[in-house]
Amino acid sequence: MYEIGKKISNAHDDGIWSVKWSGDIIATGGMSSKVKTWNGTQPQFLTESKLFDRHVLGVTSLDIDPTDKYLATGGLDGHIRLWDLNTNTVHKDIDSGPLGCWKLGFISKGAELVTVSEAGIITIYSTETGEKTRSISNTSKQILSMAISPNGEQLAIAGTEGIVSVFELESGKKVNSFKAHSAPIRALCFSSDSKNLFTGADDSQIRLHDLHSSTPFIASFLGHSSNILCVSASKDGKKLASSGSIDRKVCIWDIKSRKLDYTFNVHADNCWDLAWSSDSTKLLSVSDDCSLVSYSLTKQ
Repeated sequence: MYEIGKKISNAHDDGIWSVKWSGDIIATGGMSSKVKTWNGTQPQFLTESKLFDRHVLGVTSLDIDPTDKYLATGGLDGHIRLWDLNTNTVHKDIDSGPLGCWKLGFISKGAELVTVSEAGIITIYSTETGEKTRSISNTSKQILSMAISPNGEQLAIAGTEGIVSVFELESGKKVNSFKAHSAPIRALCFSSDSKNLFTGADDSQIRLHDLHSSTPFIASFLGHSSNILCVSASKDGKKLASSGSIDRKVCIWDIKSRKLDYTFNVHADNCWDLAWSSDSTKLLSVSDDCSLVSYSLTKQ
């Protein structure tokens, strides 16, 4: 049964832009500059756990490392902060410069952090030292979205030009580049097997691409009536979740049939981000309406 689980109406004082779910830890951040963690397991599911308040401006991106030891946050204040979740203190404070960290994510099993600036600069830092270890050459500008493949080998970025670029993280080599949409791409995610890529754009379309084909486009998923802000594939590879701006929808798709399974109409404003549980039975969404919502997605 697909149903709404729990809704926290005022999870933050202002719009929420990012959510991550790792084990029993859920992290959220957004316009208010504050970052919160929440309990990710029963019986205290979605009760507030910790508050981190060191950013001066909004938090555009966050991630939890695979060991659940560190939380990384990137803000409009030009700082990346690595938080130690065991001590609730700042492990490292990295000066990324103005808009120097638009998106971020842990790689190398949590040993490194990759960031992408709005200008398209890709930088990799050591989680332990906070020092820059290397950068990846990129010519694309005005980046809006980033995705790391589940196998940890590739990075995909896209932006206002509607072009997707894919890089090998270890070598920094660009392995693919293609025009995916004729509109800005605000959402990216890899399939669970890392072979395909989903893109969501301002043309209201979600598209599926084969990264190993000379003609990548496979199919379109049509159901939104406004800009696509997030796409997120379930870890079991069966479902895709997507969210929109003006239409405020959270849509659940069957990946194999490429059909729309269910539509939730819960939010009163843009829905910016989505996160799956590790067993692919639950989903979280966050929005400019300040709410954090959970969904149960088990078919009966």
